[in-house]
Amino acid sequence: LDDAAVRAIVLRGLKRITRALAQGDADAVAAAMHEHLRQARRAFIEATGLDDEPPAPAVGPAPARGRKTAPRAVTTRSPR
Repeated sequence: LDDAAVRAIVLRGLKRITRALAQGDADAVAAAMHEHLRQARRAFIEATGLDDEPPAPAVGPAPARGRKTAPRAVTTRSPR
């Protein structure tokens, strides 16, 4: 929060959240919180320089490992 512009954005977001909470408006609280977190994410990405990096390649779902079905129950017959 060393940057005055970032501080202003943070304070504006917190004030919106506080107003919505004071009004008891859950939808407004959710919207204000979502916007606040979006701004925080953007500030973090810019501050860390992650916005300068090329996007990582997309990867598919992890391959399945091991058995896909449960093992069968083993039954033993008692001697007669």
